[in-house]
Amino acid sequence: MSKRPPLIVYIDALGAGLSESIAEAAAARGIATAVICPPGEMRGRRQFVWRVIRTRDFSLDNLRRLVAAIERSHSIRGFYSLFGPFRRDGFLHGHVATLAAERGLSHSPPSALAAATNKFFARYCIGAAGVPDVPFGLAFDEASALSVARGIGYPVVLKPLTGVGSSLIFKCRNDAELRRFWHKARRELPRAHYAQLRMAPHSIAAPCGAVFTFDPARMMLVERYLPGREASVECIVVGDNVTPLVVHDKLDVEEITGSVLEHLLVAPPLRFTPREVKALRSHAAAAIRALGLRNTLCHVELRWVDGEGPRILEINPRVGAGCVADSIATFTNVDADAARLSLILGERPPPVRRRKAPRHAMVFLFTPRSGTITRLEGLEAVNDWDDTAVVRVMQEVGNRVGGDLEEGFVASIWLEAKNEKQARQAYARIRRRVRIVVR
Repeated sequence: MSKRPPLIVYIDALGAGLSESIAEAAAARGIATAVICPPGEMRGRRQFVWRVIRTRDFSLDNLRRLVAAIERSHSIRGFYSLFGPFRRDGFLHGHVATLAAERGLSHSPPSALAAATNKFFARYCIGAAGVPDVPFGLAFDEASALSVARGIGYPVVLKPLTGVGSSLIFKCRNDAELRRFWHKARRELPRAHYAQLRMAPHSIAAPCGAVFTFDPARMMLVERYLPGREASVECIVVGDNVTPLVVHDKLDVEEITGSVLEHLLVAPPLRFTPREVKALRSHAAAAIRALGLRNTLCHVELRWVDGEGPRILEINPRVGAGCVADSIATFTNVDADAARLSLILGERPPPVRRRKAPRHAMVFLFTPRSGTITRLEGLEAVNDWDDTAVVRVMQEVGNRVGGDLEEGFVASIWLEAKNEKQARQAYARIRRRVRIVVR
């Protein structure tokens, strides 16, 4: 009897996510990929995928059944999920980690993934580990929101417990604004553009034994507003060893009602001293260890508060959006797709080596509002510019997009810019050249 061929199982209840890039990287090593996803996904995108299994039931029992059927013909070498939301049928990221653990395969602990998915629990874990953080609290109605905010002191930020894309984030400077934004958020949460915000009620057990119960459609996180310079740190976690890869300095961050738009980033940083960059890396690594994440790439967002140092905004167990993978490849020997595959397979990626490269800028383009993209023009011309390294299109004409109360990513550009003046000029030139129309 021949040996069963190796295979990776990609599971995503919200779509297809990174399944194509993972399947392509796996195929290059002679490893097949099976995708478990909702009906209607993966249409015409199966070049490197061995089999697509469609289901609406992502309960652990059903996933075990589907995986057992796969194992009749293949030897499963790893599992992966890009977004593992809290659903009525359970916590998907936790289910995927459990399936891996049952087979002795690489994974992050379900509790760590829960902390990376629930922003209140993330802050709880960071504080419990002794990592300097900000005052915060949980609000379940207007009265509790006001009580927490007054205890912290204005200004505060009101944000959902779960989600992506800087959605329904409200800065509140007084009681009146908090009342207004609390009710606005509660109205919008059940119909939020990003499905990651519309998670089901769930409970999380803390290491101390305490059990927290959450309803993301009815509860909000209240935390102290963080003034200061913003940055992000990309990290690779092998076992419990965290290695920061690239620090991005967010030169142009716009706070609008309901969201924060990061228009322009540069790497290496311009506004942070070497000592501050070291502190950003150290703080990001400490926060990742506080959550307990293992065997994953991580995107950590921070603000530097003068007189206090770096403070966490959020932690995601995945590579950042847009051209972040290109930035990692520019300044290190790490290929994000290859590194992710190694982590899925439980292999140790090659040691990180840093590369000397010219400073680059990363530009993000957003939709002006929610709706359907009817025109997207000018990116081809931007791609032809001499200083442009990469243009990544994240939405196409005809796609339904957000933008009213969230980041509506359309495209990201990675290009050389040796200083702040060049970076800002490039951003202005791109904004003049690219036209995005949403109806």
